[in-house]
Amino acid sequence: MRTARIRNDRERCYYHVVNRVSGMPGYLPFGQLEKEKLFTLFEKLQRFYTVELMSVVVMSNHFHAVCCTSPELPDTETVKANYRAFHGSKCVEPDWENPEIVRQYAERMRDVSSMMKDAQQLFTNWFNRRWKRRGRLWADRFKSVVLEGNNAVWECVKYIEMNPVRAGLVEDPADYRFCSWGRYAGGGKHPFQDAFQAHVGRAVADRISEASFRAVADQFRGEIARVAAAERGETAEDIAQAKEQAKRGVPFRTTITRRMRYWSDGAIIGSRAFVERFGQEVFGEERMRKKRFERDDDSGLVSFRQLRRADL
Repeated sequence: MRTARIRNDRERCYYHVVNRVSGMPGYLPFGQLEKEKLFTLFEKLQRFYTVELMSVVVMSNHFHAVCCTSPELPDTETVKANYRAFHGSKCVEPDWENPEIVRQYAERMRDVSSMMKDAQQLFTNWFNRRWKRRGRLWADRFKSVVLEGNNAVWECVKYIEMNPVRAGLVEDPADYRFCSWGRYAGGGKHPFQDAFQAHVGRAVADRISEASFRAVADQFRGEIARVAAAERGETAEDIAQAKEQAKRGVPFRTTITRRMRYWSDGAIIGSRAFVERFGQEVFGEERMRKKRFERDDDSGLVSFRQLRRADL
C-alpha cells in the first residue's frame, strides 16, 4: 500500500524531491543530451509554477531538487501571467472570468506534486520519442522529504550539489554543468538565483554583512570546499584554509576554464580599452554600455561574455 505523501499547505514548506529510473543497478540511460533536457525542463516549468526551485541536480539515472511552496495562492493576474509565460502569448486561454477555473490553476501552480508530475511526464514523452521506446521510465512516484528550513535546507542543498563529486564525475560541483551550482559557475548566473538567495541565504544570514546573492554564494562556495576537503581526508588546518580561500572567490583563470564552452560562442578578453573598442565595433556602443565586465585583479584582464546555451 502506498503511503500518503506528506505536505503542508498551511505554511511555507520546503521539500527535497528525488526520483530515479527503473532498471537494473548500473543502468545509466542519461547522457549529456538527456541531462540537459531534464535540467532545462525544470527551468521552463518555473515559468508556470509558483513552486520555487533553489537547487536541481541531474545525474545519469536520477535527479534531485530542493524547492519551496507557499501557503498563499497566486492571484488572478499572476495565474494569467504564468500561464502565458509557459504556453506563449498566442495560446488559447481558459475562461479567466470563471472564478473556479482561476482557482484550479492557482491550486495547481503552487502544488509540488503537479510540478513533478509534469516534469516527469514531459521528459518521459521526449525520452521515449528520442529512443523509440514505450512504457514507463521512472521506477516509482517521486519521493519527497519535508525540510524544516534554514539549516536543513542549507545542508540538503549542499548534499545534492555534491552528488557529482561523490559519484566520481568531477572534483568540484562547479565543474558539473547539470547541477545548479555548476550552471552558476559555468554561465555566471544561477538558474534559480532569487530563490537560492532568499531561502538558502536564511541559514547564513547571521554570517554575512549584506543580504546579496554574491554574499550567500561566497558562503556556499566555502562550505562546498570544506566538505570536499574533509571527504578527501585532509587535515583540519587544510580544511579551514580551503574553506576560507573558496569564500574569497574563484581565480579568474579557473573561471575561464569553467566557462570555456559558453565563451566559445563569443567572448572578448583583454585590456578594458581593447574589450570596449572591439565590442563596440561588433555589438554597437549602446549595447556595450549595458554589459557588465569582469576584471581579474592579478592579471588586469577584463572579460566580456556573449552567453548562449552551450551546444551538445
